[in-house]
Amino acid sequence: MKDEIREKIFTAIGEASMCWEPRPTGVFDSTAAQKIGERLVAALASAVEVEPLACLADRKGQHIGWTNLTKKGWVIVLSELKGPSQYGYDFWGDTYAECEASAREFLAGLPDKGGE
Repeated sequence: MKDEIREKIFTAIGEASMCWEPRPTGVFDSTAAQKIGERLVAALASAVEVEPLACLADRKGQHIGWTNLTKKGWVIVLSELKGPSQYGYDFWGDTYAECEASAREFLAGLPDKGGE
């Protein structure tokens, strides 16, 4: 989960702890509050739907291929056909998740292909 969203969650927990009249006195248990925040962050992260990588690549006008190179890990290849030439980008990782994270970061920086 993005750091700014995580920060907002923890800030909201702190603010909510002061929504009492009269305001509470004593020591704020930051350890317990952090555990609550971590549970909420984990629940939100697991509930967020992630667009399949193949759909994201298609939306960005990219062709996708991948392979497990057994001893060397994984590689995801993204390429776009432009005229007679083709260029591509390789994303390597020890696990598929590493490759996918790198490919998603790259794709996030591309514009949607538009009304094709």
